[in-house]
Amino acid sequence: MLHKSLINLGLLLLIVANSLVAQQANQPPKYAFIVQNFTFKPGWPSMSSIKHSSTTVVSLLRQQGFTHISTYTNLTAKEFRQQLEAFIKTLPKGAICVVYLGSHGAQTKDNTGDEQADQNDEVFICTDSPASISTVSKKVDNAKMDFCENAIIDDELGLYNEKILTTIGKEGHFLFLADFCYSDKSSKGENNQLQIRTAADWVDNKSIGRFVAMAATNNQILVANNQAKNSYFVEALARSFQYNYGSRCPNYQAFFGYFSSFLTAIDNKTDINHGVPTLETIHAKELVFKGAFKINQQHNSLVTGKKGVSVGKKGNDDDLPQIIALQVQDPFIFEEETAVEVYQGNKLLSVAKIKSIEDSTLVLTLPSKINTSDITTVAIPQKRQKASALFQTINTRQELYQVLQLLHEKNIGVKVQGCVNCYREVNGALQTQPGQPLVNGQSLTTSDNISISVQVPDTYYYNILDVTSRGIVSCYQTKTNQPFFAYHHYNKYDERDVFRSIINEPFEASALWVLVSDQNFDSEYLDTYLTDKSPNQPLNDFQKSQLWSIVKHIKFFYPLNYTVVRSK
Repeated sequence: MLHKSLINLGLLLLIVANSLVAQQANQPPKYAFIVQNFTFKPGWPSMSSIKHSSTTVVSLLRQQGFTHISTYTNLTAKEFRQQLEAFIKTLPKGAICVVYLGSHGAQTKDNTGDEQADQNDEVFICTDSPASISTVSKKVDNAKMDFCENAIIDDELGLYNEKILTTIGKEGHFLFLADFCYSDKSSKGENNQLQIRTAADWVDNKSIGRFVAMAATNNQILVANNQAKNSYFVEALARSFQYNYGSRCPNYQAFFGYFSSFLTAIDNKTDINHGVPTLETIHAKELVFKGAFKINQQHNSLVTGKKGVSVGKKGNDDDLPQIIALQVQDPFIFEEETAVEVYQGNKLLSVAKIKSIEDSTLVLTLPSKINTSDITTVAIPQKRQKASALFQTINTRQELYQVLQLLHEKNIGVKVQGCVNCYREVNGALQTQPGQPLVNGQSLTTSDNISISVQVPDTYYYNILDVTSRGIVSCYQTKTNQPFFAYHHYNKYDERDVFRSIINEPFEASALWVLVSDQNFDSEYLDTYLTDKSPNQPLNDFQKSQLWSIVKHIKFFYPLNYTVVRSK
């Protein structure tokens, strides 16, 4: 019997191994071409401060199963052309291909007329590029293009993109990552009448592969004092790759949403203005890497070092806050301004809040009573894990109910009271009167009115949302550029933090949601992503990524459910 069991176990292992081999064989081949230039001729400053960007990109792609990666640093224009041509020849049909280009970027006058928007060509700078770039008109495959012997003009990049797309065929997939100044316009020409055959002109052709371009903007994107020596572009890319998307493979809209939000966060912390990063594609709703994207399912990270401790206030009170900086293995599974748990082994020490994420470091606020030398692991709270996973499954904002329940925290000092028919309006003036408590789930008629008072601690902000089949709207009418969530709201009677309203149609089950956030938001932003004027329109992944950036800050959720019925 023992021998038979061992034989059966061996057969089982063989079957599993063969299954894994078959799964790997069914995966599309993944190829990457990576170039990082950081030393240049006089006239171009060194970029050694971000010289490890390409190393980080390679690491991210290897984690995604890329096995054919060609990496180069400090190429001349001639070497760039030789290596890229050689790389294209190695691409098989159906390949997933990534090209990352990091360097200085520039603009030069367009001579062929394909750049109608700004009359400038965009330039990828090589190690032998002169300080001033000039071009000549060149004919390639019966099409005119601008060309420079010692630099790569965007017309030429477009032709290389076309070669890649043609080589990988209609089952192929191409992601172009442009990390250099002015690269938001570098992947294509703009005038098809001149027959400039570039990638964007060919993406509709069913005989070639999918094309997605993510680019930086027309500002230098560097990271000052960054130990990892990565550009902000690559730091943002790492966040997009390592973010926990739940159980669903993201599409490029969601992927780019996290990339863009990271650069926006950097803008808010520094005096560098990156403008708006660019996602150029007609396939933005397609899954990253055709669905062959490995989703990060991690919820915790080991602490690898501590950078220092500062106490927020002096005194003997153990509950006073301290700010600590912890180096962790996987920083990008976390989100700024959210709660995390800190552990010593399996023992929960405290709940902390992430103030910022810098390189591989989490800057946390937690009580002074916690001995930072005891912290070994930082984890996402289980309720937030469940909320994040559940959020991935929703299609409309009305489905947020259970997500908000998971994010709800009882003991944060919020008080909500509701009553029915406790006021009336006489000649435009408010008169209060005894009423009845508003009971969750009760029936109300259009002759009734309701009042809701809300008290929140000074560190929180709130709003009340009216939720019906017609959509989700704010009960408080805030003006553009004023906070949607606020410490205090005023009604039309100039009462503070008391919402009053008569009951209106539709005749159906409705709700008022009291939401308390640890962050306020501009009304226009909330009006775009949280309120809902088209309740039957499913959310796309980009809208969901923006919605989650709001919802994750909700700390208190108080739903008041009622049904509107006709008066007898």
